[in-house]
Amino acid sequence: MSTKDATKTYDLYALYKNEFSSPSLSSSGAPSSIDVYDRSELHYYITAYDADIFKNISINSSGVLSYKVKEVPTDDNTIINVVFVVK
Repeated sequence: MSTKDATKTYDLYALYKNEFSSPSLSSSGAPSSIDVYDRSELHYYITAYDADIFKNISINSSGVLSYKVKEVPTDDNTIINVVFVVK
């Protein structure tokens, strides 16, 4: 986010899978991992984003997010809100 016109790509599915497969803590008696859906079992949505900061934003059917930095943010208060929905 520190370079104007930089193109960024993130595999959101991979981030989700890694985080849910090995949570930091769980309640007593809970499994050590959370069930994770396969990549193809999910729909991916962008429900909100900061149009002053991001442009050419997209998310594909595999959960890969891409965007271009329109303007470098002056603080950490910018968002891209992503929702995964089970098919």
